[in-house]
Amino acid sequence: METLLTVLITLMVVSLIGAGINLVRLNKEVNRITEIENNIEYLHKDTVDRLEGWISSTDRRFDYIKNDIEKLSKSK
Repeated sequence: METLLTVLITLMVVSLIGAGINLVRLNKEVNRITEIENNIEYLHKDTVDRLEGWISSTDRRFDYIKNDIEKLSKSK
């Protein structure tokens, strides 16, 4: 009977240690995935900001060209 209890207690301890190790690994993986998601969000925001800047710059340039064309048309 004592042998059976010793084996069961040993198995429970080993199981608890294994569960603890798996929880630590899972926590590290979650942290890694969260970091990747944060990087993706940053890259997305950066890309959108750059595109918006490029679009507004291009719009300004076309406005200048349009104004120059209109001035040339009026001067003739």
